[in-house]
Amino acid sequence: MIYNFDTGQFFLATKNGIRFVLPLRPKVTVVKGDSATGKTLLWKTIETIKKTEKDMASEKLAHNIELINRYTDEDKIETLLAGSDKLIIIDNADMLFRVLPQLAENIADSAGNHFLVFSRDTADLGVTPNHYGEFYVEGKEIGIKYPFTVKGWL
Repeated sequence: MIYNFDTGQFFLATKNGIRFVLPLRPKVTVVKGDSATGKTLLWKTIETIKKTEKDMASEKLAHNIELINRYTDEDKIETLLAGSDKLIIIDNADMLFRVLPQLAENIADSAGNHFLVFSRDTADLGVTPNHYGEFYVEGKEIGIKYPFTVKGWL
């Protein structure tokens, strides 16, 4: 698993051969989509790596990625948002935003982190439509397609 903070490129190959190749947008990428499109699969795969892979190489590759979902403790969320140089992946964000409505504003204000937000609804994160995408599957590769790439929209 690799996330390049400078280029926004994310790559992960699972043990069963599925590869995530994701060019993320600067600061915030929102991935919308129905069930069974790979959003939670990616989240759970990273969760498993972080919990079970204790060798130095795996820990080093996962050290700058953090996970948040509706079960994450509110204090941990605040600590993560206050940090920097992390890719924070949020699963089921639409549900989480209902419980913690200030979270969307906190993400928009977070200067030092990047966010990959999984949601079925559009989230008001202060980003342009360029930052909204959907996963697509081609063989065993999951990528992200962006319907908008309008110059001038940051």
